[in-house]
Amino acid sequence: MFQIILATSLYVFESRELFPNLFEALWFAAVTITTVGYGDVSPRTTSGMSSLGWNTGIYGQFFDIRFQHLWKQMKKCFIEKQ
Repeated sequence: MFQIILATSLYVFESRELFPNLFEALWFAAVTITTVGYGDVSPRTTSGMSSLGWNTGIYGQFFDIRFQHLWKQMKKCFIEKQ
């Protein structure tokens, strides 16, 4: 979901030279969200950079919340086994 939102917003805000089609923007979003980040493409406009920042930040917060929940469950399971 976040990947589609990020890709669409970058496709809308950035020039067609950078993202000629939505599939290029989807590829960029996938590479960015998975933190591979090849560095060959990056947003050039302020709108594109802020869109990337907001979407990546929101995705990071979502991941953090899920990780904290998983960590609590693992701790609870470990304590119960002792």
